[in-house]
Amino acid sequence: KAPPPAPPKLIPAVTRPNFAPVLPRARVDYQFIPESDRELACEEGEIVEIIDDSGEWIKVKKENGSNGWIPANYVTRL
Repeated sequence: KAPPPAPPKLIPAVTRPNFAPVLPRARVDYQFIPESDRELACEEGEIVEIIDDSGEWIKVKKENGSNGWIPANYVTRL
């Protein structure tokens, strides 16, 4: 009796090494001056990405890569 056929070869998923997940964005509505090193200075009109939106404060990332916490009510989600 012949052995069963070999299982089909799996095709690996296409990987994109430079791919980063798209984060939600927001516009800063008011200038924010930080009072601790965990907070992030932001200017009115600046566009930021939201990293963590878990309460009254949100963690955001600027275009230059710097990140920190700002009050959630200082931004409008885009």
